[in-house]
Amino acid sequence: MKQPVLLVPGWSDRARHLRYVQRHLLAAGWPEGCVRAVDFRDRYGGNVEHAQEIGAQLRALAIEQRADQVDVVAHSMGGLAVRHLLHTLPERDLVRRVIFLGTPHAGTLAAWLAWGGGARDMRRGSVFLNTLTSRRYVGSAQLISIRTPLDMRVFPGASAVLSGARNMSVWCAGHRRLLRASNVLGLIQSLLESEDGASN
Repeated sequence: MKQPVLLVPGWSDRARHLRYVQRHLLAAGWPEGCVRAVDFRDRYGGNVEHAQEIGAQLRALAIEQRADQVDVVAHSMGGLAVRHLLHTLPERDLVRRVIFLGTPHAGTLAAWLAWGGGARDMRRGSVFLNTLTSRRYVGSAQLISIRTPLDMRVFPGASAVLSGARNMSVWCAGHRRLLRASNVLGLIQSLLESEDGASN
């Protein structure tokens, strides 16, 4: 049985930017409607607000699919909103597994070239990041963080490493390629299909 999957975009992105992941999972046997992508009201907004929107989408997807839990695949800043949800919102109990793709867990210098509440959140040393990193995760969801050494939007690259998670490195040409490179898509599928979150 395939677990429902919620796809979460990064800063400035829309649901359509996750179409390669969605198409890959549907082709791999996930039922139509079982893979949904979030479209934030304000794509430049802050992670606290984004986490609330993710929570609402998690509830809706779980109800529609009659599932106890949902898997989450989050790209870039979207992963920070998911982490905030896991620490603070009741919907965390609906999450079985999270795959972070190029998430700047410790911030990124590239955020100084961006704008909006999300950009402020991603700046190293921000109030949001300091609060997030000071919390020890005690939930039950499995956390997997995937990065590429060729990511020029998460700088320094070590920011994509999350303490307490399973950290993996893959070769693909850049931040956005994490959403469409065939080796990454295959890895995502394998991790989601595994009972224990291990890749085959």
